[in-house]
Amino acid sequence: MNYPFPEPLIPPRRAEVHELLTIDPATIHVGGSRMHASDTFHRLHEALAQAERPLVVLGPERDAHLVEAVFSLADRTGLPILADIISPGTGSSQAVCHYDAILQAAPEMIAPPDFVLRFGAEPTSKALASWLAKSHARVFVCDDTPLYRDALGVANDVVVGGVECGVTHLDAALTTSARAYTAAWRRADDAARRFIERFCAVNWFEGTAVRATVESLHRGERLFLGNSRPIRDADALARPRSGVAIDGNRGASGIDGLTSTAFGEALGSGAPTVLCIGDVSFYHDTNGLLAAKRFGVPLVIVLIHNDGGGIFQHLSQASRPDALHHFTTPHGIMFQPVIEAFGGRYVEVEGAEMLRQAVRDGIARGELTVIQVTFANEASTQVYKRLFADLRRELEREMAR
Repeated sequence: MNYPFPEPLIPPRRAEVHELLTIDPATIHVGGSRMHASDTFHRLHEALAQAERPLVVLGPERDAHLVEAVFSLADRTGLPILADIISPGTGSSQAVCHYDAILQAAPEMIAPPDFVLRFGAEPTSKALASWLAKSHARVFVCDDTPLYRDALGVANDVVVGGVECGVTHLDAALTTSARAYTAAWRRADDAARRFIERFCAVNWFEGTAVRATVESLHRGERLFLGNSRPIRDADALARPRSGVAIDGNRGASGIDGLTSTAFGEALGSGAPTVLCIGDVSFYHDTNGLLAAKRFGVPLVIVLIHNDGGGIFQHLSQASRPDALHHFTTPHGIMFQPVIEAFGGRYVEVEGAEMLRQAVRDGIARGELTVIQVTFANEASTQVYKRLFADLRRELEREMAR
C-alpha cells in the first residue's frame, strides 16, 4: 500500500486538517523498440506540437545514451530543458542551469508550463517539484520501468520502455508562444547566472563552498554529492565543467553510507574522486574512512561543517519553530583526530580560492584528504535569505525590460 504524505512531514495542527488528498492514476503506455511508430508516440508528438509553454525536465539519470538523446531533442526543437545536477552528458544549448535558484527566488516570474516531458528519477529540486505540482500541466513521464518515478502524482501519461528510441525520433515545430517561453527562460537564466557569480564572489557561505568544489574539478574527474545542502546548493548555484561525472545517493535521499559509496565510486571508476558532504552525514559514516587505509583508495572529501546540518532551516520544518529542534542535530565533534586515526590528512580552509587550491592539492597527492570548511548555522541561514531576496529583485528588473 502506497500512501504519499504531503509535506511538511510533521504533525499538522488540528485546525489545518481539512480534507483527504486524492491522486488520479496516470495512463500507462507500453513502448518498445518501435515506440516512435506507436499511437503513444503520436499522442506525445501532437501534445508537444500544440503546447504553448512546453518544458523538458531531466531528473537524476545514469543512462548516458538516454541523456544525450534528451539533450539532442532540446537542441533540435528549441525546448528549454531543466536538467538535474546528476545527469551525465555534454549538456545542451537549451539547458537552464539555474532553474532551482530562479524557482526558489521568484516562482511566479516564469509562467507555469502547459506541457512537461519528464525523464529520469524525481528531480532533486523541491522548488521545481512544488512548481510543477501547482502548474496543472499535462505531464508525460518517460521511464524504462513500469515502477515509474512520480512521487507527487503529477503524471497524466506514463510511457514505459523504448524511451531512447522514441526521443530520438521525436520532433516538432514550436509555436510562437512556445518560442517566447524558451526566450523567457533564457533571459531569467542569464540574469541568475550573472547575479550568482557576483553574490558568491563576495559572500562566503555553504553555497559558495559547494560551488567552488564543483568549479575545481576537471574533465575525467568525479564528484559525489552528499544529500541535504550539498546537492541542493550544487543544483541551484553551480555550473559543472563538461566531462565531470557527478553522482549521489538519491531515491530515499538518506545520509547513511555516503562516504562508503564515494569510496566505492572512486575504486570502481579509477578516476580522481571528490566527495562533498555535510558534517552530520560525515559523522554517520566515519567508519567508511577505513576504506582509505584498508584498500588504499584515494579520496578528497570537502566537509561542510556547520555543527548539525542546516538543511531543516530551509525546508518546511522551519515554519514550525515549536518542532524544528527535533530535526536539527548539533554534535560538537572535532573531526581532525578521527580523520587522522584512519590515516587521513586534515586541512581546514576559508574562502573559495583556498578551497579550490586545496582540492587540486588533494587530488594530486592521491590519498585520503579531508578539507573542512566551517560555517555558523544561523548566520548562513540569513545569507541564503538575502541571496534569494536579492535574486528576486534582480529577476524582477530583468523580466520587466
